[in-house]
Amino acid sequence: MPRTPVSLRDVARAVGLSAMTVSRALRDGGTVAGATRRRVLAAAERLRYRPNLLMHGVRTGRTRTVGVVVPASTPFLAGILQGIHDALDEADYAMLVAWNPLHFAAPENRVERRHIRRLLERRVDGFILRPTHDAATDDDFREVRKEGLPLVVVDRELPGVRCDFAGTDDEAGARMAADHLLALGHRRLGHLAGPRTVSTARLRRRGFERAVAAFGRGAACRVVEGPDFRGLRDEALRLLRARPRPTAVFCANDDAASALYEAAAARGLRIPQDLSVVGFADLPVASWLRPALTTVRQDPYRIGQEAARIVLARCAGSPPRDRPFDVRLKPELVVRGSTAPPA
Repeated sequence: MPRTPVSLRDVARAVGLSAMTVSRALRDGGTVAGATRRRVLAAAERLRYRPNLLMHGVRTGRTRTVGVVVPASTPFLAGILQGIHDALDEADYAMLVAWNPLHFAAPENRVERRHIRRLLERRVDGFILRPTHDAATDDDFREVRKEGLPLVVVDRELPGVRCDFAGTDDEAGARMAADHLLALGHRRLGHLAGPRTVSTARLRRRGFERAVAAFGRGAACRVVEGPDFRGLRDEALRLLRARPRPTAVFCANDDAASALYEAAAARGLRIPQDLSVVGFADLPVASWLRPALTTVRQDPYRIGQEAARIVLARCAGSPPRDRPFDVRLKPELVVRGSTAPPA
């Protein structure tokens, strides 16, 4: 038969103290003498006492859990999840992960809302979300607002929602890519862009195009946009068939760069002799490609840490909600063998 859970009163009876004193000793011990606290901890260990956090949450309104809607379906997202976990764990919080397999979804898709509702029913103290599109509005999160819970989005922005953000300075990273290619002497540049339904693709495109336009001196940029960041071989072929053909291409991420490598091989183009390529993210594939890919490195682990720290700060009541957190980590350009001066 299942073992009957040991209650706080059972521990109190075992050491001959009040339940209130035992609760303080187990919680922090700051107001309980050292010898007494050691007796309480020893008794709790011997009896295998475990606090009932659900009941504690009902009484206090806090469960010390955070709802996380971030799938670990790519190395980048797995790094974000690891950062969230470690920062929450250090603060003695746990995360409840709702798995959303979709990377992109139409605005009418209800998967995210369903996950958020389920997490609300489990009385989480806040939310961390990686959006599948950026057309959401405050109305989509009215239940979260009604409960007064913090909402932090990671990697991708939600322009129409009052929430906190932790991610990469995508526009700055794209400028780094443009500056690198322009400094090598390229003037016919291309951009294999991601879908405009997410901020990461839009900001990277904007940063790259603006840097090329500001440079002037005959530099021009041709853009081909894909419906995703993956499987862009057809879009890459279309870009390489353009006349005049770009001598260098900045890709929305490393998966898109991998598709460009395939398209270049199909067209008989050598990298970097005939075509320079820059990616974004520094995923494992960047080092596996031959030649290894020059790319803009992000820090997913730290993004996750920052998101968790924002939620913890909100749970502690700071700062006022009318001043949202906006953490944009500066990326780093990693130069490898896929870029060289134009032939």
